[in-house]
Amino acid sequence: MVLDHVFIPNEYIFLNGEYEFAGMMVERFAGYHRQSYGGCKVGVGDVVIGAAALAAEYNGVEKASHIKDKLIEMTHLNETLYSCGIACSCEAVPPRPETTRSTCC
Repeated sequence: MVLDHVFIPNEYIFLNGEYEFAGMMVERFAGYHRQSYGGCKVGVGDVVIGAAALAAEYNGVEKASHIKDKLIEMTHLNETLYSCGIACSCEAVPPRPETTRSTCC
C-alpha cells in the first residue's frame, strides 16, 4: 500500500530523513522486545495449559496418556521459554562497538 499526499503532524514524525539512526533504533527495540516477549508469552502459555488441563478434566480424559503427554510437552516448552527469558536478562552484555551497525541497509 502506498499513501501519497498524506498529512502527518510533525509530532508524529520520529525520523524525518535521519535514516542513519534507523538501524540503531531497530536493534534497541528488538533487544527489549525479545526480553518482554518471553515473559508475556510464558504467562499466556500458563493460562492455555491450565485451560487445556481443565477441559481434559471436564471431559473425563485427564488420565489418558496422550493427554498427559501433551500437557507435559506444553509445560516443558513453556518452562524452556521462561528459562530463556531469565538467561537473556542475566547473561546480557552490551554489544561491542565494532559489531553495532551504524547504518541501515
